[in-house]
Amino acid sequence: QDNAFGTYKEGCVDDGKLAGWKAVVNIGKECLHRNPGGGSCGGWPSSLMGPAAIMNIVVQKRFDRFWQNLEGAPHGGPHCFVGGNMAKMSSPDDPLFFSHHAFIDKLWWDWQVCHGYDKIPSSDYGKGSGYSAFTYPKWL
Repeated sequence: QDNAFGTYKEGCVDDGKLAGWKAVVNIGKECLHRNPGGGSCGGWPSSLMGPAAIMNIVVQKRFDRFWQNLEGAPHGGPHCFVGGNMAKMSSPDDPLFFSHHAFIDKLWWDWQVCHGYDKIPSSDYGKGSGYSAFTYPKWL
């Protein structure tokens, strides 16, 4: 098992390249803390998704449906499953946060490319999300 990000166990990360990593936002612990499967939204495998489930989200034609499905298990699931800092507002303290969010950004880009981002009416962006509509720059 590769433990470059630390052995996957409950508690402070005390091995791998992140051994001794200090948390910037204190959640009652000064170390980088994890609690695999101990998050508040369920454990393996329900909080994580496979390729087929991800594809079913990307093919959603309407932004509001894509966004609502993306925010669930693909985005929130790994936060809860890793637990510790990742399950709190201190999630950027864990380097896994950035890898995870790079993947979420990739799904957002895949959705735009799949559906022709310059053909989607700006009025469709933000429906049901609480966000205002916005237009995507034509030059991107």
